[in-house]
Amino acid sequence: MIVPSSRLLAWTAAAGLGLAGLAVAHPALAAPAAALAGALAVVAGLDAARGRRGLEGASVAVPPLVRLSRDQDGSFPVRVVPPAAAGRVVVGLAVPRDLGAPATRDAVVADGAATVLAWPCRPLRRGRLDIRTAALETASPLGLWLVRRRMDAACEVRVYPNLREETRRAAARFLRRGGAGAHRMRQVGKGREFEKLREYIPGDSYEDIHWKATARRRHPVTKVYQIERTQEVYVAIDASRLSARLAPSARNAPPGSVPQTVLDRFLAAGLTLTAAAREHGDRFGLVVFDRRILRFVRAGHGASHIDHCRNALYELEPGPASPDYDELFTFLRTRLRKRALVVVLTGLDDALAAEAFQRGAGLVARQHLTLAFSIRPAGAAPLFTGEAPRDTTGVYRRLEGHECWRRLEETRRSLRRLGIAFDTLIDERMSADLVSNYVTVKQRQLL
Repeated sequence: MIVPSSRLLAWTAAAGLGLAGLAVAHPALAAPAAALAGALAVVAGLDAARGRRGLEGASVAVPPLVRLSRDQDGSFPVRVVPPAAAGRVVVGLAVPRDLGAPATRDAVVADGAATVLAWPCRPLRRGRLDIRTAALETASPLGLWLVRRRMDAACEVRVYPNLREETRRAAARFLRRGGAGAHRMRQVGKGREFEKLREYIPGDSYEDIHWKATARRRHPVTKVYQIERTQEVYVAIDASRLSARLAPSARNAPPGSVPQTVLDRFLAAGLTLTAAAREHGDRFGLVVFDRRILRFVRAGHGASHIDHCRNALYELEPGPASPDYDELFTFLRTRLRKRALVVVLTGLDDALAAEAFQRGAGLVARQHLTLAFSIRPAGAAPLFTGEAPRDTTGVYRRLEGHECWRRLEETRRSLRRLGIAFDTLIDERMSADLVSNYVTVKQRQLL
């Protein structure tokens, strides 16, 4: 494809107007003016003929898979194979708007050597973004024409939740920074996993005596336990209509950015918790649900399993249906045979959802240690806390926040009677508080 350049358009306009004006002012010069215009047209035609082959042998190659993080500067390589004639080549990509990348870049090629461009970008949202088209553009020898070539590309860009800030906050909550060097965390209790038998020592609890071994050996024998090092942790993430609401921190989002939803915050917190479980040597898995089970990743360990969890979540979007907790807890009850820590991230500030959660939670509460967390709604607090409202609107908002806080407290007490711990977490500190609760469970050996 060949198109006129701005230089050709400017010269054509100047020459056309000039020669036309000369022919009108001096009719005797009309023939030379026409001949000069024809000569210019011939020059432009010859330049177009020479420039048509300007991109022969040129191509653009993009990587088939690019992994990036939301709201974080990144880049991906674009390999440009230049044409036979060295010079300036403009590379263009049909990049999605949410990728935050320029559409074109200049590449100066010489000696026919391939050039690799680092294409900068800053993704604005999580999910899958595809680049399907690439193009090259170069100028004809005289610069009167632009030669363009369009070609297919196949690049899948996976944008994951940005966990850099989440991990930093989480690490600051449970790492001890009082001195240099490594620190061991104190474990509460004697452990739950059987290790060996030994002879009775005065002071041993009668509960730890192994009576069958005592009868066989004819002297007291005590069971010795060790702390369990490898346990299973499952994060259940609500992807229903409740998670489509904007997170309370979205009001502070900078202009031009895509505000985060509650689901975005759940995904970031869940992935941060899986990273913490890996550091503690536990096996971790994922469950995503709305009115049905959308994703299920059985508990595993290692860096490859973390990548598997990220790939299972990065494309997730909120659905239009309400959450079905009966379906979730029935699924967990039938699929999880071994006792595990189940962390449910959902919106229990909704009264109907909280009632449905309480009805179905008993299925897993007797077998698994279950924790439930929601994002604390903006303004949810007891009535007489904080600054006094300044006007009538502030009074009504304070009453609304108190009523929301009261419902959450009732849900907390009801779930506590079932053996389920429930809490609301501040949006910006959700990942850190979630990891803190997990570390507390590990320290106290509640699992």
